[in-house]
Amino acid sequence: MTGIYKTGTITLNSNSNIVTGNGTLFQSVANARLGDLFSLDGKEFFEIYQVDTETQLRIRNLVTGAKYQGQSVAAVSYAIVRNFAASTDAQIASDVVSLQQRWHQREREMTEWFASDANYHQITDIRGDKVLVITPTGLNNLVDGPVNIEDFGFPSAKESQALDLNDFPAGIFYTRPLSIAHQPPGFGSGIKLVITNKSEAIFYQKIIELSTSKVRYRIATTAANAELWNTLGSEDGGSAQVTWNDIQGEIPVTATRWPSFQEVTGDVAQILPDTAKRWPSFSEVSGDINSLLADFAKRWPSFEEVTGDILPLLPETATRWPDFQEVTGTVSDEQLPESVTQDKKSLAISPRIKREQSLTQRLTDYPTLKKTEVRPTESPNNKRMIQFDDVRTEVHIALTDRWFTIPTTIASRAFPVFYRGLILRFNNSSSYSGNIKMRVYPMGTGGLGLPNNPTLADHQWHEYETTVTDLYKIGEFGSQYFEGIIEYIELDTGWHQFDVNQSNVGSLNAKFDVAFGTFRSPFRTFYQKADGYWYSEDMTPENPNSIGPSWTRDVNDPRTFTVTDASDSTDALRFFGDSYDDFQFEIILDVEYITHVMAVTVSNSDPNRIYYPGPARFLTNDRIYFKRGGSTTNAKLTIESIKMRIPHYG
Repeated sequence: MTGIYKTGTITLNSNSNIVTGNGTLFQSVANARLGDLFSLDGKEFFEIYQVDTETQLRIRNLVTGAKYQGQSVAAVSYAIVRNFAASTDAQIASDVVSLQQRWHQREREMTEWFASDANYHQITDIRGDKVLVITPTGLNNLVDGPVNIEDFGFPSAKESQALDLNDFPAGIFYTRPLSIAHQPPGFGSGIKLVITNKSEAIFYQKIIELSTSKVRYRIATTAANAELWNTLGSEDGGSAQVTWNDIQGEIPVTATRWPSFQEVTGDVAQILPDTAKRWPSFSEVSGDINSLLADFAKRWPSFEEVTGDILPLLPETATRWPDFQEVTGTVSDEQLPESVTQDKKSLAISPRIKREQSLTQRLTDYPTLKKTEVRPTESPNNKRMIQFDDVRTEVHIALTDRWFTIPTTIASRAFPVFYRGLILRFNNSSSYSGNIKMRVYPMGTGGLGLPNNPTLADHQWHEYETTVTDLYKIGEFGSQYFEGIIEYIELDTGWHQFDVNQSNVGSLNAKFDVAFGTFRSPFRTFYQKADGYWYSEDMTPENPNSIGPSWTRDVNDPRTFTVTDASDSTDALRFFGDSYDDFQFEIILDVEYITHVMAVTVSNSDPNRIYYPGPARFLTNDRIYFKRGGSTTNAKLTIESIKMRIPHYG
């Protein structure tokens, strides 16, 4: 599938995840696979998570993972869209190359078909089957030559996998290049065209060996009884020839010469009339018809007797031989064709000669696959190239004069990240008593600070319910403060999903506030990628939290830092304060040079340590704290992005 597949129709029932197709080829043509998108209206999309057959696949909601909840539909149109975001870099590159290879294979087969001297040529159809198709040469022979249309298997024939001629189904097929059980004597292991017609009363089968043009047929009540093969025509494709010496048995003497009339007919003289034994006279044949004939019918009539007097009706030139101009008139140069006026020379216009591409020219059509560690910025200058970046999980495709980066984002939304001191306070100092249900993602202090201080593991999604009495705020409980994400809250009086940046939450009769510290919006935009995680926007602060004495910052590029002979464990580059220590981050950086090992986090342990120059990606839920990894370190690095990372809650 190159991008969108919508052949056939589908049926889908409400509260079901099974899509049933009619006239569909989900596997062989659509090439649908895990992660591709399915839609009925082009507005709502579902994820394909399993392809069962050519006519059945399974879907789920792209965000919640639930079954299809819409109205049941039958025999409706649909669309399957290739999700490049769900493909690995290598898969995308492979798909592009595979598409070009199939195109060039089809182009090569069609060129060979057009130039073939044979009556038929093998071509791959849309299902991937090999079929024999009649060629232009074959069509010409069919019209002009002594060729039977059955020699071509009609327009085309498909390959049969059967190894016994008795097992061939009714229809027109060709064999694989090997000997087949029950084939006629003298037939070899080449490809053979087989035409089979059978019913309850009769079995007929004709076989043509393509390499030799031998033709045999057999006919019986069943295939098992059809043991005798008969010759149809001569081996060179002409009519069968039988010599006089081939005739067996007694030959009558009259068959060795031209027989006499009596030997053929017997003595018929006795039954013939007298006039049949000689030439009869005219009157004996016709009787006396003179009385019935007109006078001029008994002699040669004159012209006027035949035509009447037509002279008054004729033009004057019809009564004599006319001269040339009276017949043709005057012919001007404008009335004559150009090929006559140009020195009476005939002009021949020949078609352009189509030259076959050389192997070198064909190979230039294939894109070059290249791994890259930097984002391409220069013009590709019309080169065929695909670059994939394993560090940044990006794929770049060369266009004529620029690069196109394939988007890898599936969805986006906002999450409120509760920092220490942030609370959700009920309005007018009111309180709430009753049931409360929440979906939360702790990031450092577990469930502390949530209603009744539940015990929850960090860096995991949890749904929990509890009952409260006189609850005034959410985010602080028993002097404990929650750090992490609250995705939704459900009370007896209402509910709210936190996916919009707003300070007042009317459905809960509450608003965001702080118990201490600076009040700022907790909402950050996150983007879901194919690996199943949500990544925030770049959170690299404009000014780091602290810079060690051995560190300097580039005045032209504030994201580039240089460290020289840092030997103290506290001589470090730190971007965030304590409230971010337990958050999980993705860090992408580019190291220009480094001597000795450098730690990325305060724990100074692998895999979060830098050994070599070049781009690198780190995942950590520890304090980001660049410092020496051994006794000392020297390095120059550029921070490309620091993004918060959380798993999907589905």
